[in-house]
Amino acid sequence: MNDTNPDGTVAVKPAFDPQAEFAKLLSSKSGGMYMPPARLRALQVAASEDKASPEYQRLSWDALRKSLTGIVNRVNVANIKNVVPELFAENLIRGRGLLARSLMKAQASSLPFTPVFATLLAIINTKLPQVGELVLIRLISQFRRSFKRNDKVCDDYSYNSLVQPHFPSLRSFATLRQPSSHT
Repeated sequence: MNDTNPDGTVAVKPAFDPQAEFAKLLSSKSGGMYMPPARLRALQVAASEDKASPEYQRLSWDALRKSLTGIVNRVNVANIKNVVPELFAENLIRGRGLLARSLMKAQASSLPFTPVFATLLAIINTKLPQVGELVLIRLISQFRRSFKRNDKVCDDYSYNSLVQPHFPSLRSFATLRQPSSHT
């Protein structure tokens, strides 16, 4: 069955243009649009010709983000020993912001796994202290923003999150959270 226009002429579908697809991807938010696997493979082949091109960099960034998020979401007590080498196989220097965001989101969505995520962060911190520092900075800034907004749920999340179980010295931080100053 051919597609026809209202005037009776046959509609011609434009050919697949990798550059146009990349322009559409670059103008959208990263990971915001579903792309069928066959089309994604065609884009990867077209982009792999020049590794310095923005298209290739965008595809490798999205692949790194998906990989880090998948690894962090898969970690639990039973498989943490297997997940850590897999995580270190990724480019954690380039993706440290992605890893920090992924850890914070995963911890916020599943609070019972906080000790597991904190342990994973402590392991990463032994080899790459800049990642642990980045998570700490982001958690502190998140706490400050939520404290100014008087958002108690986010306050409690930020305080009881990844850092607190492994840094007991932060328990004195609880004196800042007295009910008289934050109601």
